[in-house]
Amino acid sequence: MKTLIYILAFAIVSFAADCANLYNRMLKTLETQTTTICRVTGIGEDREDIMGFFFNFTDNGKTIPAVFIYGHDYDEMLYAGGDWVVQNAKCINNGEYRSIKTRMQPEQILNKLFSYKKCEDGFNDKHEPSTGKIYL
Repeated sequence: MKTLIYILAFAIVSFAADCANLYNRMLKTLETQTTTICRVTGIGEDREDIMGFFFNFTDNGKTIPAVFIYGHDYDEMLYAGGDWVVQNAKCINNGEYRSIKTRMQPEQILNKLFSYKKCEDGFNDKHEPSTGKIYL
């Protein structure tokens, strides 16, 4: 659990940090799973244009829920575990918006997360999406 907390704190604090290191460390905490993307409510904002990407990390066999919050003119943030946002974020189910559930590999989850992260030059050139590995 300490490792996962360190990784998440590192991901949130160091926006333009060493993406290869962060990617490889986070890859070890993910498994193939069904993810959900939807418009969210319950995060302290009275808006219907904020998106949530729901998935799980694993730590020594324990499942840790996570949600990545993003949207137009909204700062992207990743929350996990017992965080207030994770506990309260829910998909808006009012008949206007749909939730998209997708079975994703760990590499696909990270590609989604890292598509919003500004990385150092050359990260995309060194990243092999088919294997999820980073070449240094």
